[in-house]
Amino acid sequence: MTNDLEAHLDTLLNEAVAEHRRRKDELSKASWGLNVGAIALSACTTVLLGLHIDGAYLDVSRNLALVLSAALTLIASVNMFWGIDKYWMRRKVIYNDLVVLKEEFDYVCAMRGPGMRKEMEEIFGSYLHILRKHTDYWEVRERHTSVAVLPLPTSRSEYSTS
Repeated sequence: MTNDLEAHLDTLLNEAVAEHRRRKDELSKASWGLNVGAIALSACTTVLLGLHIDGAYLDVSRNLALVLSAALTLIASVNMFWGIDKYWMRRKVIYNDLVVLKEEFDYVCAMRGPGMRKEMEEIFGSYLHILRKHTDYWEVRERHTSVAVLPLPTSRSEYSTS
């Protein structure tokens, strides 16, 4: 029985660590891309507006600076709206918690003591707690989002307090 529990828990932890590593890395790349993109667009816009260009290229440089500023605004808005940096850090914390739990699991398996089943159950409880932290994040986020877009009452009776 303990071997089945051990194999099951090992599979769960390995899959969770791999999945959270993959998602953490994807979010890291997205965050880096958005932030570096915003910096690059900002620098290009500043240079274009700071150049003293005469003649036909004056309008082109101003229009290009306008387009770059619009792209910068879009990137900054996406980054702020989705909160990618915060979500990435949250994924990173969950990933690190899972790695520590996997190391604890490996240690318990190596020790093979008489209380191994109880320790496995505690590790599984910790695993569920870590996953709940991720679920709680989305429940709170959904709650805040849905409050912002609740429909207005359609009849006067819904406004009454009696």
